Amino acid sequence: VIDGLSSEKALKVFQEEDEQLRNNIIKYDKELDVLAGQLKDYTDKEKSKKILRSFRGFYAYSRDKLNLPPVSADRMALTSRPHLSGSGGPRAVLAYYGALWNVCLKQHGSFSVPIVIDSPNQQGQDIVNMPLVLKYISNELPDNAQVIVSSESEKEEEGYENIIHLKDPYKLLTKDEYNNHYNVIVPMWKAMNREVNDSLDYMTGDLFY
Repeated sequence: VIDGLSSEKALKVFQEEDEQLRNNIIKYDKELDVLAGQLKDYTDKEKSKKILRSFRGFYAYSRDKLNLPPVSADRMALTSRPHLSGSGGPRAVLAYYGALWNVCLKQHGSFSVPIVIDSPNQQGQDIVNMPLVLKYISNELPDNAQVIVSSESEKEEEGYENIIHLKDPYKLLTKDEYNNHYNVIVPMWKAMNREVNDSLDYMTGDLFY
């Protein structure tokens, strides 16, 4: 009798686990179908061609706006970072990244990234080109981008939402501002960690049951 009851309980546990595994398989098969559809969109050749055309067109447009000689971008790849010497080099690099940001943040983009430009006055931009660089950063980058520019130039171009004058050498933030920024940043940091932990808990609890 004892042996019989033990076997019955064991079989019941196995049946319950088997049913749960079958339900999980059905659930994850549906999720795989959704992901496969999304992956198809990402690997769509026509979409890739549109992205490349958009990148090349905006790169050529940016070169014109930044007072650079025209070049043929018909065969330019997304990884073709320009290497130029002299003051034109930094402007060509800005045009290249401007084209990448335009792709990332507009119609064909799949993600959003903040844009941080440190010292746009590279290689001693002259009085003609420096205003063009600042104007390009202000007016030509995607409207929905968060753009942060660190410039040693005192000339204030129109189009920037906020200008912060840094007075203390080697310091971006002064002690009297710590608490204000702490109250803004820490809640967002905690919320981000909660989302990450919830995702990990989900994966641990379901995927690797």
